[in-house]
Amino acid sequence: MPRHQHFLTLVLTILRSTFNILIALLILIKFTTHLSGWLWLLLIIVLGVVLPSWQYMLNRYTFTANDVHLQSGLFWKKDVHIPYERIQTIQRKQSLLYQIFRLARVTIDTSGKSSGEAEAVLPGVKLSVADELELLRAQHHQAPVTPVVLWPQNIKAVPVSQPNYTISPKNLFIYGLTSLGILPILIGVWFVYDQIGDLLPKRYAHWLVNNYQHGTWQVLLAVILLIFILAALINLVKTVNKYYGFNITRTDHAVELQRGLINHATVHFDTRKVQAVQFEQSLLRRAFHLVTVKVLLASNAADDESEAELTMIPVIPMKSLTKVMPSLLPDFDYGIPQQFTSLPNERFWYFWRIRLWWLLLVPGIEALWLWHYQLLAIITLIVLIAWFTSLAWFANHDVGLAIMADQLLLQKARNFKKTWTLVKHVKIQSLAINQSLWLINSDIAHLSVDVRAANSSHSIDLRYLNLADTLAVQKWYTTTSLN
Repeated sequence: MPRHQHFLTLVLTILRSTFNILIALLILIKFTTHLSGWLWLLLIIVLGVVLPSWQYMLNRYTFTANDVHLQSGLFWKKDVHIPYERIQTIQRKQSLLYQIFRLARVTIDTSGKSSGEAEAVLPGVKLSVADELELLRAQHHQAPVTPVVLWPQNIKAVPVSQPNYTISPKNLFIYGLTSLGILPILIGVWFVYDQIGDLLPKRYAHWLVNNYQHGTWQVLLAVILLIFILAALINLVKTVNKYYGFNITRTDHAVELQRGLINHATVHFDTRKVQAVQFEQSLLRRAFHLVTVKVLLASNAADDESEAELTMIPVIPMKSLTKVMPSLLPDFDYGIPQQFTSLPNERFWYFWRIRLWWLLLVPGIEALWLWHYQLLAIITLIVLIAWFTSLAWFANHDVGLAIMADQLLLQKARNFKKTWTLVKHVKIQSLAINQSLWLINSDIAHLSVDVRAANSSHSIDLRYLNLADTLAVQKWYTTTSLN
């Protein structure tokens, strides 16, 4: 029997539509004055109440024996059937209001969609409906096995422990403070501080400006420190709100992620749909030996629609990887490879000379704009040289690869962030060896490995490798494919 969304979704839709219509009508009133008040009221009722109610009645869903059936559309009818076998991930999102009423916004992602949008969305249903959908999907993704007990006959059920991992408050605190998300907040706080004279009353603004102008470098340092602390606290609150109560649990092939304080989110995905596992470590988190774990999935389950990865574990100590990851994703080998190929130190110059063009461009810009600030121009050039040199050193130091039995370990660095990826042979879509014009007739080449991520391919590129190493990877890939 067809079912409707929860009645609260209709109430919220009516309130949202009415508010938007009122704003639009307030703008139109300035240009149209001959319409009567009753006509304005009729427009509000029709557009804000009648149409959303009609659409609510037409939007229905049914869980059949084999698929999810969704009907929608006010002027253009839409009828969608999604077999349970095609469902890749199921996401639940709960705002604070939804948590009070025990509701969730359920997003269904499949492998066959071509756009970045979800295949189907249930804007507001009870949690029991989401549980029912997840149970139906799990039943169709694996065939039931009937156990046969030969002896003894009076055997008792043995509780099976579910692999899980929970983030400690200490690691979450460090994760929030070391996040680069603090940079846009710093810019925003500095902008507010720059406009503080217009925001405060004149008496306080004059007092602040006078003290600032007559202050010393200690005052400026205190202001910068205060802005940094405020930005760090804001970023910490955002991180805690997003990942508070994070818990990941695996039951057979189904993995469940729960996180969020005000906006609670639950994500389900199948371990058999994982295309690759990525481990990320920013420059600051290297000092604390903390890692972020992401997975590439054949569906759009990413935290951010602009990204292809799903954050599986936001933060985990390095020493816990080999103990936690095999229990959550047992198909991958997390041991240290016996032969890890890295780049020689001389290869640093290849990474550095790419950025040389920027260093040649900067003096030209400085000659036009900073010619009368010679000291500032020299300092800017020195800072840029140090910055590009550091980027090149980390890029050279962190690049490497390892060929394992049935998987590749690919490691690289970009903008001081080290990333190493584990990808199984069967998940590799394509593999290519490239040489630019400058590398022809040399023993250096670039390696590109493509895997599926969401609705497109994700390329893992390693630059300036030894040509012999890239050919070894190509031989491993083709030989294993033939076998």
